[in-house]
Amino acid sequence: MIGLPPLFFDFDRTVVTLGTDIANVRLELSSAAASAGFVSGFRPILAELERFAAFLGDEARARELRLRFDHLELKHTVVKPPPRKTIEVLGQLAGRFSLVIVSNNGAPVIEASLRAGGCRDLFAGIYCRSDLSCYQHAKPHPWLFQRHIDEHGLPKRLIMVGDSGVDLEVFRAVVEQRYDGDFSDHHFFHITSKAAATHRWVIPLPSADLLSLHLLPGTYTPSPRHRKTP
Repeated sequence: MIGLPPLFFDFDRTVVTLGTDIANVRLELSSAAASAGFVSGFRPILAELERFAAFLGDEARARELRLRFDHLELKHTVVKPPPRKTIEVLGQLAGRFSLVIVSNNGAPVIEASLRAGGCRDLFAGIYCRSDLSCYQHAKPHPWLFQRHIDEHGLPKRLIMVGDSGVDLEVFRAVVEQRYDGDFSDHHFFHITSKAAATHRWVIPLPSADLLSLHLLPGTYTPSPRHRKTP
């Protein structure tokens, strides 16, 4: 996959729908927090985990807390593979692109799902919540993209597939920060069409199984407007 242009994917509700029982995750986190003297319903969950980590006041315990959250996410998810047709399309794309996951999910549940589908090797990289030392850097913060850029260089063209406003926000942030806000060469493929009318760089996908991605071009030619690499 060396030398292939990257194609970035969100994970949950993009590659597969996890269906994590988040209510039970919150319940177990609340119980653990209460035993430490911290009261929270963990809504929103990442922000409250950061507050809990600050309350603990110890980086080692904060790391343990993040690992516990990853474990609970996996525990309360009935692991299933991506749909068969999705795996087929990913297999076709993997010969033309370096497939990369950028997700606020934890590594254990992502790895378990991909391995259940026998498609882990299709992805050149996974950049996820488990890589973060603090959850303020979760999407829509561009930190996970920045890590990929630091390791592999700035792509000539940014292409992402996602399903949410958070994905749209992080895509916009990366283009504005690293491509001088010039969206002409960059595209966001949205699993639904709701946002397509307001952003010319958003391309709706007709279905959640990614079938239309076979239309993606296999090679990129930067436009004359493509500017310097910051």
